[in-house]
Amino acid sequence: MSLVGQSAQGQGDVLVFTVRHWVKALNVTCTATNVATNVVATATKQLQVLAGPANVSITGTDLVAASTSYTYSCHAYCQPSCTYAWKLDGGAWFGGQGNTISMTPWETYNPISLTCKATNSVSGMFVSATQKINVTSGPSEVQIKGPDTVGIAETHRFTCTAECLPSCRYLSSVDNQTVRGNVVEMRVDHPLKSVSLKCEAQNTASGKTATAFKTIKIRGPDSNASPRLEETSTTLLLAFMIYAVLKQVLWMDL
Repeated sequence: MSLVGQSAQGQGDVLVFTVRHWVKALNVTCTATNVATNVVATATKQLQVLAGPANVSITGTDLVAASTSYTYSCHAYCQPSCTYAWKLDGGAWFGGQGNTISMTPWETYNPISLTCKATNSVSGMFVSATQKINVTSGPSEVQIKGPDTVGIAETHRFTCTAECLPSCRYLSSVDNQTVRGNVVEMRVDHPLKSVSLKCEAQNTASGKTATAFKTIKIRGPDSNASPRLEETSTTLLLAFMIYAVLKQVLWMDL
């Protein structure tokens, strides 16, 4: 018994061998010799060599928008070939799509798990790969956190928050004076009835925006000043310090 191109051990009519690297096929030869007549006969058998699946991976974006179609491809090393099946989150496996599928994600704050299973078409052995897909969402639940009433000469901090995936960038304003960021420190040094705060949150991926407003009442002995005095004095007498702190990204192109 012999095996072309491979190391093998033959004893009588039994051959033992291990394939060290992939080849398309192997030829096993058996030679029989009549010990009395020295007549020789030979038979050859071709063996198909299987490999994989190995190196399974998914190709496609990991950040998507809800209600938009996206295409993903699965790749694996298989000999002679692989079949593919897909699964979303904890759902059932589905096939018939080959190694490429199209999916339309739903809006969620949790990542979607996309799994591809590659199966060797002959051996039945399989390996899977999973990709986490984040869906852009928000901004929602935009709010300005801080006291509703402040006193004259007191310093207070107001913070704008929003539910956003990926992160939001913020634009804050105090009585129409605008800064970048979601944190405002404010101090009123003169009598006013109220101060208006505004915060705009923008999703850095989708570009969607949402706005929150907050009216801060001013507490003090002269807080009941006449409307005329307030109207003429707001611009000149409102003294505040604003410090903008971006959460994760700068507000660009403003």
